[in-house]
Amino acid sequence: MEYTANLTVLNFPAGEIIPVGRVCYLKSDGKLYMCDSGAKPPIFVAREAAAAIGDRIDVGTSFPVIEMEAGGNINIGSNVECTTDGKVIAVTTNDNAWVTGAALKGAASGDLIPVLYNPHVTNDASALNAD
Repeated sequence: MEYTANLTVLNFPAGEIIPVGRVCYLKSDGKLYMCDSGAKPPIFVAREAAAAIGDRIDVGTSFPVIEMEAGGNINIGSNVECTTDGKVIAVTTNDNAWVTGAALKGAASGDLIPVLYNPHVTNDASALNAD
């Protein structure tokens, strides 16, 4: 039985061979990699296999994707936080930081970018970065 309630399906190229059902993260090179030992943010699950590097695969997440305005340069896969004017920037603080979500595309200031919306407080935002 497949469970898909509240599922957002996205598509990215694989950075390595990935079997179905593996938990993945999006690295700053724009590719998916399998999470290892809790060291990377576990935000996607592979819905199909990547038989080779570069294969595009569908991944699922329970977080919504929302376009937000970038307040500076942001790399794909970076966690973002709000600036004083409501725009998002790459996370710059580590202690008690409100993380808005993860950028699903690189951006320059003023660009609208898709963000995996998952607001939360972290005590070490640098540990959540894709690289």
